[in-house]
Amino acid sequence: MRRICAAGIDHVILTLIGMIIMALHTGGITSQSNSIFFNKQLLIIIILVLLYYFTQDLFFQGRSFGKMLVGLNLKYKEMTIGFAMKHTFFKWFACVIWPITLIYYCSEHCMFYDRILGIREEQ
Repeated sequence: MRRICAAGIDHVILTLIGMIIMALHTGGITSQSNSIFFNKQLLIIIILVLLYYFTQDLFFQGRSFGKMLVGLNLKYKEMTIGFAMKHTFFKWFACVIWPITLIYYCSEHCMFYDRILGIREEQ
C-alpha cells in the first residue's frame, strides 16, 4: 500500500510540473489540443517525466520523493545506467497502462517489472 501512496505523491509532483509548463503558454491549460505548441508542451512534459524517473533511479537508488516520504526502500540487483534506463521505461509504461498495473499490483503485491528486473521491497 505504501508503494501506491508513493506513486500518488510522485503523480501529484509531476502533474504540478506539467500544469506549470502548460500555464506558461499564453493560452494556459485550456489551449487548443491541435496547436503545434501544445504538442511541444506535451513532448516536454513526457521528457521531464522520463528524466524525473531516470534521475531518481540513477542518483537516489530508485527512491523517488514519494518513496522517501512514505519510507519505502527497494532492493535492486544492480544500479547502472542501463538498469536505470530499463527501470525508467518500465515505470513509464506502467503509468501508461495504469489500470492494468493497479490491478496487477493489488493482486500480486508487486509491480509487474519487479520480477523482470529483480527488484524487491525491503521491510
